[in-house]
Amino acid sequence: MNRLLLGLWWFLMIPFVVNGQQVSLQATGEGLSSEEAQQAALAELSFRIAANVESQIDSAQELRNEEFNQTASQRLSVTSELPILGSAIEITEKDGFYLATARLDAATSLPLYELKIDELTKELDDSWKIGTISDPIRAIPSLKAALPVLEELQLLRLIARYLGAKLPQLTITVTSINDRIKQLQQNPQTIEVAVQILADPWKNLEKVYVYPPVLRGSEEITEFAAVFRSRLASQLKEVSRPAQSKFLLRGDYLITGRGIDLTYRLQNWKGETLEAGSVQLAPAAYNGLEVKTSPKTNSKITSTTSVDPDSYHASLIDKPSKPEGPSSKPSWTDPVTGMEYRFILGGQFEMGDIFGEGNPDEKWVRNVVLDSYWVSTTEVNQQAWEEVMGKPASRNASSRYPVEVTLSEANRFLKKLNEISAGEEFRLITEAEWEYACREGGRKVRFGNGKDEISETESAYSKVPIQVVGNYAPNSFGLFDFSGNVSEWTNDFYEIRANNSEPLVDYRGPNSGNRHVIRGASWALGSRSELRLSFRQPGREQRPDVGFRIARYVDAPGEDL
Repeated sequence: MNRLLLGLWWFLMIPFVVNGQQVSLQATGEGLSSEEAQQAALAELSFRIAANVESQIDSAQELRNEEFNQTASQRLSVTSELPILGSAIEITEKDGFYLATARLDAATSLPLYELKIDELTKELDDSWKIGTISDPIRAIPSLKAALPVLEELQLLRLIARYLGAKLPQLTITVTSINDRIKQLQQNPQTIEVAVQILADPWKNLEKVYVYPPVLRGSEEITEFAAVFRSRLASQLKEVSRPAQSKFLLRGDYLITGRGIDLTYRLQNWKGETLEAGSVQLAPAAYNGLEVKTSPKTNSKITSTTSVDPDSYHASLIDKPSKPEGPSSKPSWTDPVTGMEYRFILGGQFEMGDIFGEGNPDEKWVRNVVLDSYWVSTTEVNQQAWEEVMGKPASRNASSRYPVEVTLSEANRFLKKLNEISAGEEFRLITEAEWEYACREGGRKVRFGNGKDEISETESAYSKVPIQVVGNYAPNSFGLFDFSGNVSEWTNDFYEIRANNSEPLVDYRGPNSGNRHVIRGASWALGSRSELRLSFRQPGREQRPDVGFRIARYVDAPGEDL
């Protein structure tokens, strides 16, 4: 909705204006109960205030720079649940149907808004004063607590302004708070201070397991990592094994000219990142500790399940420091299905049609940050299906052909596989994981063979009959058939959004929907355009050319990695 339409809508729907001052606002709502009608009326009132702000945004400088630094279509959603104080509600009922009228009158409501604004302004000022001290242990929590206060205060000020209040400009902004937090997180002089900065928001969580941070770009565990992990765990309510935990903390770090940039992510057992914390350590903080692993102690993650429960990382074994080609990627074979998996080290990449060649639903280019995961080297084939389900998938009887199944059939297979494997660890690959693996860790290439060109000698497509899995050369990660053979179900519900600049961390799509994303071309749908690795389709019904690929969390219950 553009600014002109918003302004016109506001003009028609909110007629109570006197001498440029907002005197009152009114909205109606309907429902099958008085409560439902009242909620609808208040929501409509909130939307109308939002439209008022959008149509006169030039008079709200602080909001234009903070809340409304988004597209016009998003601005309404940002301010569509405004706090309404002192509204008068009238409800009428006819034949079991209710109509509510909500009125916000300046004479009644403005004093309530001004009182609440004064209260929150003082709370914000007090938090900011603490945030200006040099002690990060006290300052950072105070500043983080100030952010929701500021958000509520901005919304209250927004309504009060359009009820006629004259308010001074806010000097404390989201930007100034975040800049101060970032400044405090830089260059702590001891590991103890860095640990306290990271641990503070997670101190009250029960059953946390902490992994040592790995050197970014590798799976190596250094002396510094072991020390940091031990001290961070001592600040939290930690359990001794991942299988006992409700939450996992995973970290990585990068050595820079300024010191070490270290990040930890709080995750649940679904592998979803709930929160992240970062800190920059000055060289003095880790003086005397090894931060890079020497060749004799290089290590990698394996899938071993027989481990010493007292070891902080008992599954480390020798590994080349620079993998070269698919054979050097950590791999694991599932004893139930016989399928091979490759370890994919997480990272950040640009997802979507980065070349500007695709369909409208590919134009949503987003920055995505992924945690590490395991992925099957091929699509699920008939042999693996029969090992789990006890019968064929009814199509393509050859044991090495990929199965072509519905989404519900794929999920039933995964559920049974998890039951057989005595742990919930296998799942559908997410759309972001699919593209990241296909792009060989986020490389800017067009096709699933890791190149900008592809031919029928490299993939089963363009009416080429379905092939056995792994019949063509893999990409450099040792993964087969991303372009062609069968298309693949992913875990994500289908959606299209505007491009984003802020990274989406461990993105798994929207929480609901009626169609899932299908990725990759197939033997039946394989034009050059459809072979592009950014090609995506919405799907719900069975198709004779769609199978699936399996992902696996890095840490299964009972597995110390």
